[in-house]
Amino acid sequence: MLKLSIIIPIYNEIRSLNIIVDKILKVELPISYEIILVDSGSTDGSTELVHQLADQHKLHSIFLPKNLGKGYCIRQALKEINGDIVLIQDADLEYDPEDYKNLLKPLLQKQTKFVLGSRHLNAHTWRIRTTKRKSLYMEIINYGSEFLTRLFCILYSVKLTDTQTMYKIFYRELLHDIELKCNSFDLDWEILSKLILKGHIPLEIPVKYESRSVQEGKKLRFFKDGMQALYTIIKIRILKT
Repeated sequence: MLKLSIIIPIYNEIRSLNIIVDKILKVELPISYEIILVDSGSTDGSTELVHQLADQHKLHSIFLPKNLGKGYCIRQALKEINGDIVLIQDADLEYDPEDYKNLLKPLLQKQTKFVLGSRHLNAHTWRIRTTKRKSLYMEIINYGSEFLTRLFCILYSVKLTDTQTMYKIFYRELLHDIELKCNSFDLDWEILSKLILKGHIPLEIPVKYESRSVQEGKKLRFFKDGMQALYTIIKIRILKT
């Protein structure tokens, strides 16, 4: 019997953590699953909430002494999961767990071993990051993301619409000969780059997406994380490691 491992990296998500866990628990899935909450030294009360949710719903929890990045959280969780399929879920509310069923379907039907949840498919616009008020910063992120996606597709000879999606779902076995090293948001690029170089081309499935602003807790920083992403995809493509 296959099992799904849902990894939720957490850093100061007190406003949304309880909601996202509740949404996941309400989804009816055709597969057994475990939820792994990884708290990365939160300072806003999220740590206490993780304890509470873990006890209440019998969830697996990991507590890190300080914030070492989303990638570090995921790498630590991967050492302790029991599932055959890995799904990464941010603790915010930008993505909807109701999409799990569609994302898992091609994996369970053995059509592929690697799925991306594309925010661009069926979105009717490439400007997927929006806010209630017009934001120059969000426009910069949109253009930067589009540049990175196009560059990635050229370097790795693939046709993908959403290389930066959080929803990367794959069979755990794909990582057995891959060493993940990144600690921040660049882990998303590292997973994608290394799996593709191993010949695992992902199948894209459309998902719903509602972006949040920096004021609402968005932690991505365009210049720092953008340069880190650029470095990661070029380094891995050249060195293949």
